[in-house]
Amino acid sequence: MPDNIAANSIKVDDIEEKLLSVIRNHCLSDAKSSISLSSTLESTGIDSLGMAEAAFDLEDIFSFELPESKSSEGQFKTVRDIYDAIKKHISEKS
Repeated sequence: MPDNIAANSIKVDDIEEKLLSVIRNHCLSDAKSSISLSSTLESTGIDSLGMAEAAFDLEDIFSFELPESKSSEGQFKTVRDIYDAIKKHISEKS
């Protein structure tokens, strides 16, 4: 189970590090080490089940729910899109 981080203690660097770790953990491609914020979700090779599991992990870590409408409508195209959603949530909690 991922480590839960209190929203008020999260640093921007923590967001990137934790997000990339989760994405790499669910990555089906051999290019785990090359995944960055600019990587497309498609290029990570994460299938729909893996993306759902990654979303649950991120929700546990950052104590919030990713907007379902964005993930179900495919509006998260890159890892940065998810990062921006998390960062927005954190800044709203500060």
